[in-house]
Amino acid sequence: AVLDGAIATADIADDAVTADKLANAINTSIAAKSPLASPAFTGNVGINEASPLGNLHVKSGESGATVDGSANELVVEGSGNSGISILSGSSSGGQIYFGDSELNYDGYLAYSHASRNMTLGTAGAGRLNINSAGNVGIGVTPEASSSSFTTLQIGGGASIIASAGGKAYFTSN
Repeated sequence: AVLDGAIATADIADDAVTADKLANAINTSIAAKSPLASPAFTGNVGINEASPLGNLHVKSGESGATVDGSANELVVEGSGNSGISILSGSSSGGQIYFGDSELNYDGYLAYSHASRNMTLGTAGAGRLNINSAGNVGIGVTPEASSSSFTTLQIGGGASIIASAGGKAYFTSN
């Protein structure tokens, strides 16, 4: 049932919140034309977790770990390998943004499926770029090099070039 625009705890209180119980509570809220994000709903939500460690806690197994209070809005927990998948179109990209009131992408991690490049950004700009060949550019997009070499390019001034055979070269502009 819906009480004052909030989901009543009786709708989802039987032990852990399951996807079915949560869906039923959401559908009940929508059917009553009440906003789901009501000031009256202040609890944490756990999926397969009776005592959520954060605002939303998705659990597939017990890790034995605790969560840091400065990063508990989303908790993903498992007893083995755990992860979050960002799935996007083959000519699109996936991103994680760190923003504030001045810039909503102040820091970011971005992957382009089209170019198969990854960028780590700070202060709203790409600072570390890794291309599909494994070449790394710090402050620049790495230049293409021979397929038998991997390059670490630092700004426009220097590069370290290594071959699969163990030879390394340092260049300076």
